[in-house]
Amino acid sequence: MIFNLPLNLVPTLLVNLRDRKLYMGIDNNKTKQINVLLAEDNEVSRLLLHTTLEKWGAKVTAVENGKLAIDEVTTKTYDVILMDIDMPIMGGTEATKIIREELKLHTPIIALTINSDKEEYQKIGMNDFMSKPFESSILYDKIERLLKN
Repeated sequence: MIFNLPLNLVPTLLVNLRDRKLYMGIDNNKTKQINVLLAEDNEVSRLLLHTTLEKWGAKVTAVENGKLAIDEVTTKTYDVILMDIDMPIMGGTEATKIIREELKLHTPIIALTINSDKEEYQKIGMNDFMSKPFESSILYDKIERLLKN
């Protein structure tokens, strides 16, 4: 299935954020590009998030389900994970439980969802949640805050 996304839609999501960059500080003034794992099954949402994150200077790996997210975190290190809750094959809650309980990883995870049950997501080990459709400035602030911790 192919989705056509109007090119004028992407810039409107990046309002006032064109020059923002996401970097992690190392040794005071030195910085490194952050690695983001994006687990999202919806092609349009994945494209919008991927484009937004790359505009901010992040290196993004995108997958379509929780099983592929598990495969990724066992082979690469990520600074933050954006995890959709409802995905085919394996959803975000199940994938997060495996990441936390079996793999024992502490990578910050932000739930991507239309549901806003923050307490439920925190119980399974997610650090925060982002409502869909997302606001890029809020997403930026959430990622920045998690990287500082």
